[in-house]
Amino acid sequence: MNARDNQIRKRRKNVNKFRIIVSAITIFACVTLLFTIFKQQIQIRNINNVKLEQQTKKDELEKEIKKLSEDSKNLDNPELIEKYAREKLGMVKPNEVLIKDEKEKPKKDTNFTPSPTFDKKPDK
Repeated sequence: MNARDNQIRKRRKNVNKFRIIVSAITIFACVTLLFTIFKQQIQIRNINNVKLEQQTKKDELEKEIKKLSEDSKNLDNPELIEKYAREKLGMVKPNEVLIKDEKEKPKKDTNFTPSPTFDKKPDK
């Protein structure tokens, strides 16, 4: 019986080793699965944020396209051309006098750089 008891003990040890190995593999698989799911959720959230930003840009561009198409329809309108020429370009009709309000501040040219020869004071 002693030999038979040894065989039973060896089988139990083998079965316990097998259970431990299977349990370790199962735990590893579950942890890996949880990390994968977590990473995918983060990616999905990032993709949804990008999608929302792109949708917002698309809506803004569609509004701009609509405005530009409306503006392009009015390009042949002489009244609007005259209005633009007067307001934006400061043009006047012949025999007209342009009167400017002194309260309005003239726009400064940001590209203007004074010449050093004009800024120097004459030496005495």
